[in-house]
Amino acid sequence: MKKLLALCLVLSSSLALANEELTKKLDALFDLRIKINEDYRDQFAEEATELENKEAREFLEKSEKENGQVWVDFLKRMKTNPDLKARIQLLRLEIVGEINNGHYDLEYAEGVKDQFKARGVITKWTKHLKELEAAEALFEKSATPEKKK
Repeated sequence: MKKLLALCLVLSSSLALANEELTKKLDALFDLRIKINEDYRDQFAEEATELENKEAREFLEKSEKENGQVWVDFLKRMKTNPDLKARIQLLRLEIVGEINNGHYDLEYAEGVKDQFKARGVITKWTKHLKELEAAEALFEKSATPEKKK
């Protein structure tokens, strides 16, 4: 009986460590996405101020700030969400979107500098995708069939 209890303790400890490692990886990726989306919010709001059409400018200035903040708040909320699978899926959408944008930027690059920048974006986000896939593997390893749903 003591051996069984010790085995259960060891297994639960290893699962807790794996879950802690998974949470740290996801938190780091969420922190990065939150920072980037705050920058996007500010950038898009600034770009809206440059529009010539007054009605469009006023609408988009407000909309970019407000909707950008809603997305940032959502990411912050998801960072603390206990549903690890949902967190992983959201990060995958964010990261793959950045890789896709990098490929479009590469396609439409007009010079070597733009190509270099686009390739840098692709490389950066591909690295983060690999980190997410490592976190996802930890999740899959620690999840029981009922938790995978």
